[in-house]
Amino acid sequence: MIASRFLSSGAFAVVTTLALFLTMKVLVTGRDYEIEQKLATVGIDFVRVERDEDVNTKDRTLKRPSQQRPEEPPPPPKLQQT
Repeated sequence: MIASRFLSSGAFAVVTTLALFLTMKVLVTGRDYEIEQKLATVGIDFVRVERDEDVNTKDRTLKRPSQQRPEEPPPPPKLQQT
């Protein structure tokens, strides 16, 4: 009984996996797609492109807040007790 469940579950999993794989293949490639003809015309050329080395930099200075501290700290808030 348990062995037949495992076999039927495994068969269902294999069929589902193959169906999903073939569906994705058709969605990606289309039905009338021949990979050999397409790859024969495509040429891949790896060339290193030189980067533009002209860098524009700006000299910026940070505006710092004033270093003066307040004379008296603010009073603490009053809490109501119920």
